Amino acid sequence: FEIEKMRTKKSTKYLNTTNQFSLPSTRFFLLSAFIILSVTTATYYKSLNNQLTRWDDDLYVTDNSDIITLSTNKAETIKKTFSSFVNGNYHPITMLSFCIEYTAFKINAKVFHTTNLIIHILNSLLVLGFIWLLCKQQVTAFIAAILFAIHPMHVESVAWVSERKDLLYTFFFISALCTYLLYLQTDKRKKLFYASTFFLFVLSCLPKGMAVSLPLVLFLLDSFTGRKFTKNTVLEKAPLLILSIIFGIVAIKAQATVGAIADITHYNFFERILFSCYGLMMYLWKLIVPIHNSCFYNYPTKQNGHYPFIIYLSPFVIAGLSFLVYRAKQLRKETLFATGFFVITIALVLQILPVGAAIIAERYTYIPYIGVFYLIGTGYEQLVQNKKEIKSLLIALLIGIFATLSYLSYKATLLWKDGLTVLNHAVTTDKFDACALLYKNRAIAYFYNGQYDKAAEDYTQSIKRHEKYNSVICDRGVTYYKMQQYDKAIADLTVAIKYDTSKMNAYHYRGLSYFEAGKFPEAVKDMTEAIKINPIYWEHFYYRG
Repeated sequence: FEIEKMRTKKSTKYLNTTNQFSLPSTRFFLLSAFIILSVTTATYYKSLNNQLTRWDDDLYVTDNSDIITLSTNKAETIKKTFSSFVNGNYHPITMLSFCIEYTAFKINAKVFHTTNLIIHILNSLLVLGFIWLLCKQQVTAFIAAILFAIHPMHVESVAWVSERKDLLYTFFFISALCTYLLYLQTDKRKKLFYASTFFLFVLSCLPKGMAVSLPLVLFLLDSFTGRKFTKNTVLEKAPLLILSIIFGIVAIKAQATVGAIADITHYNFFERILFSCYGLMMYLWKLIVPIHNSCFYNYPTKQNGHYPFIIYLSPFVIAGLSFLVYRAKQLRKETLFATGFFVITIALVLQILPVGAAIIAERYTYIPYIGVFYLIGTGYEQLVQNKKEIKSLLIALLIGIFATLSYLSYKATLLWKDGLTVLNHAVTTDKFDACALLYKNRAIAYFYNGQYDKAAEDYTQSIKRHEKYNSVICDRGVTYYKMQQYDKAIADLTVAIKYDTSKMNAYHYRGLSYFEAGKFPEAVKDMTEAIKINPIYWEHFYYRG
């Protein structure tokens, strides 16, 4: 409404300032939306033919019985979704989206991938609107949006169905930033825009806990738009900060349920600082050179008591970059904003508090890169204005960069064709030697493919890297049973039971192995133990009989 009012205003003041304060035209937004839609679809269309993987997709979709209950018991499904954790995460909206898709289409990989792509395109359009609201520069907004849409580091969030949570939380997160900017920039309907920001923040926390950084980003927007830091601005965000703390605690509790919060004592404080600096450096490096991407980046291991040299070098690189940001004269305001946006939104996953087994993850850049994309866009726009004599060359260079990034992303989508493809690539490209988790998951993929010999090899590699990996020893024992190597199966499953006497599968398959080896009393005994653990599983009774 305010834009239309300014369009119709015929004052000299308005006519003289149109160059400094460009208004968005319907034509600009329609053309930008068409280009983003077309380029993003062309980049990602191959991902629609990808399968669901054995890299978390089984836990969230294919083997998750909870997603099939929506059609039979909606109330119970919604209640359970909002009151439970799934695979160490609290993301009820994400799980509800899977429930809805299953109810309508069953397990249809193309549908799940199509939904991811649609949300990614919508997010790209939201970035376009957010950056325009931020700086009122059309070219800057378009460049930031197209970079967001096609950057190879974002492929993981789109081509991996399990990362639906990234897409959903971003949708609400960027929407909240847009409504907050409208709250700052308009005099009317301020309460509506504030309420919308609050509501969208809540929605953004429900797909993924990383959204808790939003209140700090709002302070950053205050600073960027010239709003002073006062008691009122703090009180205004107090409800958001309280919610942030609550959702943060919930996220930590959820991660702890599957042991995703690593033992802090395993690494000392100095090592955690090193890893954080290395992670920050690699995220920035991958922004510029997005090649050799992988679904997993392992922690470094010490050789002769020392980590690789690049780990020790990273704090000095970060210190140097920080100094350059501090000394920046050209685009100083924009540089500080971009740096602040990037650091605030990625700080939670820089492994100060070790979470998960990976030192960095491509999906963590999905929102943080927006700040840097904005800086690239505004820097390009200023360069074109100052170097008009080479404008054509700069445009050609920009198109070349877009084409290169689009091609790299297209190639990256092919790596997510299926579980084996993505894990094979991760094992062969891991910079610090593939870890136990990668081998374990590739072994699972081989197992379900019927390639038991390769599965056994990978389980062995996983055990070598993590001697007390009890579930892996059990899984290798099951694999040996499938390979009819019953003595090896009995040996592995005996070790698994020693570690965990409540492991039903270990008793079940050791009982089967004893039976095949002709040791019938031992077989009966193991099946009896399996029945004690799970007395409603009919197969135990069948085999004992």
